[in-house]
Formats: sequence, C-alpha cells, structure tokens
Amino acid sequence: MSWLIIAIIAYFLLAITNVNDKMILAKSLPQQSYLAYTFYVCFLGGLVIVMAPWGWGLISWPFFLWALFGGALAVSSLFYFYKSLSNGQASIILPFFGAATAIFTLILSYLFLAEKLTTGQLGSFIFLIIGIGLIALAGREPGTKLNFYPFWLSTIAALLSGLYYVVTKYLFNELGFVNGFVWLRLFAALLALALIIPRANRQIIFAKTGELTGKLKLLFVANQGIGATGFILVNYAISLASVALVNALLGLQYAFVLVIVLVLGARRPRLTTEKNSGQVLITKILAIIIIGLGLFCLAYFR
Repeated sequence: MSWLIIAIIAYFLLAITNVNDKMILAKSLPQQSYLAYTFYVCFLGGLVIVMAPWGWGLISWPFFLWALFGGALAVSSLFYFYKSLSNGQASIILPFFGAATAIFTLILSYLFLAEKLTTGQLGSFIFLIIGIGLIALAGREPGTKLNFYPFWLSTIAALLSGLYYVVTKYLFNELGFVNGFVWLRLFAALLALALIIPRANRQIIFAKTGELTGKLKLLFVANQGIGATGFILVNYAISLASVALVNALLGLQYAFVLVIVLVLGARRPRLTTEKNSGQVLITKILAIIIIGLGLFCLAYFR
C-alpha cells in the first residue's frame, strides 16, 4: 500500500478523533480538562510496546536522548493543543494548528534535516498565511473582538509539533520505524507520569476522570483506539516519505472534520457547539481550501 493511501486513511481516522475529543472536552470535562486528557492520551500511548516483537531493540545513548526529547515534545505539544481546542471550535483550531505546523515543520526540516526548499514551496507560505488569517476570522463573533488566546496556544503547540516531526523523521531514518516509534511513545508515556507528581495536578486529573459517565469512558477509550491507529499510520507514512510530503495532506483532515461537524450539527445539534451560519461556513470552507492548496504546494513543488 502506498504512503498516499495510508496517509488519507490516517487523516480520516484522526478527524473522527478530533471531533470526539472536542465533544468530550466541552461537555464532560470543561475546566482544565486538557491536563487530564494529555495525561491519559500520552500514558495510553505506551501500549505501543505490543509492537516490540516487530523491531524494538536497544539503542545508543545519543538516540536515547533524542527519543527522550521527542517524547517531551509530544507531551508538551498535546498539552497546548488540547488547551487550545478546549478554548475554541474544532473546525477552526484544527486548520489553524495544521497550517502553522506545516510552516514550522518545513522551516525546521530545512534547518536540521537539510531538506531543500523550492520556490514553489516558499510560495505556498502565502496560501498558508492567508488561510490562517481567514480561519481565525471565522472564529470572531459579529460585533466582537477576535479572541487571540486559543490561537496563541495553537501556535505554541504547532511549533512543538513541528519539532516533534523533525525528531521523529531523524529517528526513523536512523533506527527504523518500529524501533524509533516505540521508543518515542514509551518516553511520552513515562513523561506523562510526571504530570501527576504535583498534588494539584493529581486532584485535577483524577477528579475529572471521576466525572465521566460509563458511556463517555467507553467513548474515550474507543476514541483513543481510533486516534492511535491514525497516529501510527501517519508515522508509518512519514517513514515511507518526507515529513513535509505527509503533512501536505493535512488539509484533507480539516475537510473531514468540517463535514463531520456539519453532519452532527444537522442530525444531532446538541452534540456540537460549532457556529456554522452562512457567512461563517463560507469563510471556513474558503480557508480550508486555501490551506489545502498551500499544503498541496508544499508537496507538489518539491
């Protein structure tokens, strides 16, 4: 199976996960839920140890430290991402985060992985920047000022995510996909445990867990399974192709998210708090198309 098909399937699964994440964060764990969510997502990621028989092995100290650094980046990026998602709309935050991640990944790949930037790729920044501006405007209520807070959080998450992708590509090149991936996720799981060291954090994390009903706990676990499958497929696609090339298809994920949100809004409006009136919806669609074009150019003009 080609990396392209793998990536498309992965982004569809991640879109489902993103919408479910937002619903759980908004309706079940409204305050400081991002801390509990980050802990459980990263900790459950340690289950990738089941992949050990297919290529996991000992690594030297330099790679050990790089994997530790990558794990720290994964935890930090997810923390800021979930915090931004809990403060904004999924169909707005996700495209913003993805476009910013693509920009940071391309720049960092150029600086640290010696990946060359073509004129076309540099031109794609124009599409991405315009798309980011439009998607941000879609989140502004008529007659009110734009709330920059979730976008600042998303920018921090995107920078950390870009660094993470660069580290993963380096480790995949040096260690192979399975070995690099397992070490990265194990360190992320171990570092997630550090979140419960402060007493205040433990109270928040376990208190939020207790607020979940049985159905929502089942949804959370199932959602993490879907997300884990998508995440593994994205990383596998990265191991087969360029980091920037795989990230170029992120636009599909945002289109999937918007479609899912629209379907939910039409059939079960209580499940979503998204605002998709005429002008807002048009702005979102236009922004996603422009961001998608920018991401496509990153891959096409290589």
